[in-house]
Amino acid sequence: MSDARSSSKGTLFGIHYAWIVCIACTLIMYGNNGITGSMFSLYQPFIKDMYGITNTQMSFILTTRSIMSLLAVVVCSFYYKVFSIRIGMLVASILCGGSFLLFGYSETFPMFLLSGVLLGLGSGFGTNIPVSMALRLWFNKKRKLAMSITVLAGSVGLLGLPSVLTNIIEGVSLRAGFTVNAAIVFAVTVIAIILMRNSPEEMGCEPYGSRSEADADKRDASERGKLENIDWAILGAVCIAIGIICCTSYSYLSLFLSFEGVSAEDIALVLSVTGLSVGTGKMCFGALSEKFSSYACNTLYFVALFVGISLMTLFVHNTAVLLVAIALLGFGSPLASVGFVSWGWDLTSEDQNDRAVQIMQICLYVGMVGFDFLPGVIADLIGGSYRPIFMGYALLCIPTFIGIQYLYRKNRRR
Repeated sequence: MSDARSSSKGTLFGIHYAWIVCIACTLIMYGNNGITGSMFSLYQPFIKDMYGITNTQMSFILTTRSIMSLLAVVVCSFYYKVFSIRIGMLVASILCGGSFLLFGYSETFPMFLLSGVLLGLGSGFGTNIPVSMALRLWFNKKRKLAMSITVLAGSVGLLGLPSVLTNIIEGVSLRAGFTVNAAIVFAVTVIAIILMRNSPEEMGCEPYGSRSEADADKRDASERGKLENIDWAILGAVCIAIGIICCTSYSYLSLFLSFEGVSAEDIALVLSVTGLSVGTGKMCFGALSEKFSSYACNTLYFVALFVGISLMTLFVHNTAVLLVAIALLGFGSPLASVGFVSWGWDLTSEDQNDRAVQIMQICLYVGMVGFDFLPGVIADLIGGSYRPIFMGYALLCIPTFIGIQYLYRKNRRR
């Protein structure tokens, strides 16, 4: 592919190439998460209605996806030794787009499971871990802001697109919806890979931010010290809980609303509101944590998460309250994206950063794998309702918040 760079070394149109890499990472996240992993929730009620898939079988599909994501994250270090960041992202994106093509042509439960396998692998190999690796190489300063911009793509895909795809599904076919979705994934992947570069050395330039700033950051990181065994255990438990609260709750959001009698059009509206609020939350987390601290952000975001889930569960039939609840839930959910990456950067020494993000991502998926299957089974046992499950999500926010704030306070004392 041709080199997308200007005559000025390390810049494109006068912009430091680190921000071009940020754009490329944003497009990758948009394709591998925003309009695939996040968007799959939109398709679930249609798959159930058209192919007779039960809640339990749907849980198997989601669990299969989560297991494959977990396995991908576990071997991610080896994967990115075999492939460069750029090629590794390309392969992951092909898997994500291919999974949606296969979903569109699936008619049996085993075919849906195979599609879930591809989606899980693509998501595990092509989202937070390679993005955090790339941003760590390209940014000495403004790294959290860059991460916020990048993960914002996971929610931008939910702005308006759910309504468009719902109209395509209802007006044409489910297969057409999946095919259009896959085409968008492939289109943004081409642009992203053209722009992406593995490191500043590849461009013959320095990372964004001066060497003195980088050295100061490294001194700050070294002063944090390494996490102790008990700290890792607490951090792991927090990330598992975040995976349960933020990830599985979204996986079952449309099924919960559908059972409660919310129309397909209103569900599409809810998903669009979720996208707007999640995007706002992601941008605010980066800006606020740079200005104040992630410790302060944690309080704001956990409160939003707890209140949002509680209101949604209690007032699902009140449209106005439901939209407010969804907005709060969406605002708090970036704890599972930019939030936990920020925790890894804040709480670990410089040489632990990449490993910490990988371990935390593994724990996040452990939470998803361990719980993805249960909501559907429980719903089948109690008549189809997901309400008790969502009440449990709200309650789990409390000990999770206490755990992460304890680590920040302990880090501050250290």
